[in-house]
Amino acid sequence: MNKKEREKRERNKKDKEWKQKVKENWKECVVCGDKYKLNAHHIIPKEVKDFRWDIDNGIAVCATHHKWSREISAHKNPFIF
Repeated sequence: MNKKEREKRERNKKDKEWKQKVKENWKECVVCGDKYKLNAHHIIPKEVKDFRWDIDNGIAVCATHHKWSREISAHKNPFIF
């Protein structure tokens, strides 16, 4: 395994840990209160490296409010969050 592959594996591991911690902290969708099919959403985009794995930079939203809702979607209307 080369350096790039090791770095990607480490990033994926940290991403998975971050997602789990965010969902544990919030326990339900911040929009509708749904407790199932939760997604962890970055408030400041994960491309901003200093905040990628900061637990305070995450909220839990259900799958509908994460990407699919027309009215309230963390990706389509980020200013709501």
